[in-house]
Amino acid sequence: MKRLGATVVVVVLVVGLTIGAVGTVSAQQQTTMTVSVTDGDGNPISDAEVTASWGDGDGTATTRSNGNALIDVPTDADIEVSVEHPEYVQNIPKTVDDPDNTVSIEMLEPGAAEITVVDEENGEPVEDVQLTLTHTNVGKHDDGAEVATIETDGNGVAEIAEIEQREYTVETNRPGYLINETTLDLDGNDVTEQIEIESRNVEIEFNITDNYLDSPVEGAAITVDGSSAGTTTSDGTQVTRLAVNDNYDITVAKEGYTEKTRELQVGEQPAGFELTIRRTPEISIEPLQTAVVAGQQTQVTITNAYGDPVPEASVSLNGEGVAQTNSQGSATFTVSDAGENTISVEYRGLEDSISIEGVEQTADNETEDGSTDSVGTGFGIAVAVLVIAGLTIALSRRQTS
Repeated sequence: MKRLGATVVVVVLVVGLTIGAVGTVSAQQQTTMTVSVTDGDGNPISDAEVTASWGDGDGTATTRSNGNALIDVPTDADIEVSVEHPEYVQNIPKTVDDPDNTVSIEMLEPGAAEITVVDEENGEPVEDVQLTLTHTNVGKHDDGAEVATIETDGNGVAEIAEIEQREYTVETNRPGYLINETTLDLDGNDVTEQIEIESRNVEIEFNITDNYLDSPVEGAAITVDGSSAGTTTSDGTQVTRLAVNDNYDITVAKEGYTEKTRELQVGEQPAGFELTIRRTPEISIEPLQTAVVAGQQTQVTITNAYGDPVPEASVSLNGEGVAQTNSQGSATFTVSDAGENTISVEYRGLEDSISIEGVEQTADNETEDGSTDSVGTGFGIAVAVLVIAGLTIALSRRQTS
């Protein structure tokens, strides 16, 4: 028993030492990151406030006379470093890949610019032009980085301030105009720049097809943002011109078809726009007869909007279910009552109904053996033939007797 107790004590000690070691490793998942801040000439900038941010944490420090600041950061986190100084600006926070290496950040004097955008053809100012400024200094780590997006006012003017004095690429973007890229050399606080942009329309060919028949749809009306763009020809196409770099709502409509609207994004090149439509869902009852002798059977065929048979449709007579269509869309049932009978059909939420006349049984529609013939389209000749045959047989019997 004494030996067992000693063993337990040793195990507890080992576990305790292991936990302690794990805790030490966890505490070591940090490093001291060195941030070096300089101006455009490579001179150190002192008294700059450096902030390192990661996940749900951050750390700050102030640069010394050598332009360096030390911040404790985690080694396995995504870190961004931003710097503030009363005399210099940093456009974009810097992403740190390896905090164990010195992080170099260049700050520049702040600049400002006024940019005017005009129509190339008439020189008139263009409002609501979006201007995107990106870095263009060759060889810099942040080439192409987006700095700011501004927009022209009613006078075609956009202003920007408190950004680094350096070279930028300015890209314009406005519906109806070609995209323009201009270089802006921002070397002070009163830089002005004028940019000309060109309006342009491109050809768009609409191609409308029936996706059930896989065939072109002629006579489909096309509207663009509510304005008519014509109707399709026999090959289902229609051509129009639309302003570049814009989005449009295209609506296609034709009688008997379900109207459809889709968005079209127009760039700077001619393009095609394909859209499929389908006839408005419906079902129809095609009766074999419009009148039938009460107590006799009749038949109906159910078709869809394209005239194709509809199987498994529910058929009712005067509100009571009497049959279900077969694979050919047909259903047979007995008309019991004389007078007007309502035949209705339902299939997947679609409905239709018609009336069939139930005819009282009389001598005119009674056969020799006492049964009755249906009355209606396609049966008049048959009844007449049977009647004549019956009379001929009766006359023959009388003569024989």
